[in-house]
Amino acid sequence: MILATLPLFHVTGMQSNMNAPILVGATIVMIQRWDREAAAELIESMKTSSWTCITTMASGLLSMPGIDKRDLSSLRRLGGGGAAMPAAVAARLQSLTGPEYIEGYGMTETIAPTHLNPNARPKRQCAGVPLFDVDARVIDPDTLSERGVGESGEIVVHAPQVFLGYWNNPRATEAAFIAIDGKRFLRTGDIGHYDHEGYFFITDRLKRMINAAGYKVWPAEVEAMMYAHPDILEACVIAARDERRGSSRSSIRCRARLPARSCGANSRKGSFAPSPGPAEPPLPQRPAPQNRRPDDSEGAPVRWPAFPTFLPTFPHRAISSTPFARAVAARC
Repeated sequence: MILATLPLFHVTGMQSNMNAPILVGATIVMIQRWDREAAAELIESMKTSSWTCITTMASGLLSMPGIDKRDLSSLRRLGGGGAAMPAAVAARLQSLTGPEYIEGYGMTETIAPTHLNPNARPKRQCAGVPLFDVDARVIDPDTLSERGVGESGEIVVHAPQVFLGYWNNPRATEAAFIAIDGKRFLRTGDIGHYDHEGYFFITDRLKRMINAAGYKVWPAEVEAMMYAHPDILEACVIAARDERRGSSRSSIRCRARLPARSCGANSRKGSFAPSPGPAEPPLPQRPAPQNRRPDDSEGAPVRWPAFPTFLPTFPHRAISSTPFARAVAARC
């Protein structure tokens, strides 16, 4: 029984929450919109056995009040992609549920995973090993020369599931591919390396690199270190111009279990600046939407149904909350 919390228009959601369950005839328990309390209740009441999620969902579930009292022992598989799962979050998730979080790697341009960790030998914060028929390599993003074991560079892939090109955009298509040994490789735009066992590790997006006075700073690495602090719920590192250095410096945004005076008045969200130096000015805030996320700290929370729509696959029958879902169930 699959707990589907990812949007189906996303490649990970489409493949893991829709196509794979339909292929094997599994039941899909679908949440219309992410709600950590609804997810915990469905895992506990429906005894779902598999959940594919992203880092923000996992950290949101772990920060939910009373999560330690929930029975999530029915989960036998946890996995996901989109971004490296911080080791601290993965460890807390495993201690709460039991199974180890299995990471994979893929893109919209590959419409399926290109890398996956073996269930028997997964590594944390690791994209995994290339799947069958996938030729993955690491190159220097400037010289395009191939890198070796442990050397960082841009990851490129050649595989049958790689797309042909961008619709009506030949210039973008030409920039996305390079030829190596007579093969057409997709430039992923992700920086990483592989170890002596062939496991690939993603450092960060090439465009996210922060040049701090000549030093390369990868936001994902800083964020992963911040997640090790038990009071930090969410973290995001971005670049900001520093006129004195003539290069970029880092600006850290986080949501933490800290007193309001430490993070800004009436909010757990705040801006922190590296020391020494002047305090980082607050970043512009987006206008508050009318329907806030259920786990936001500000405003009245939006409560979604305790039992959202779920679509059973043949031969199961179940009661669902929409006419379309009831019609599908009636035909099964």
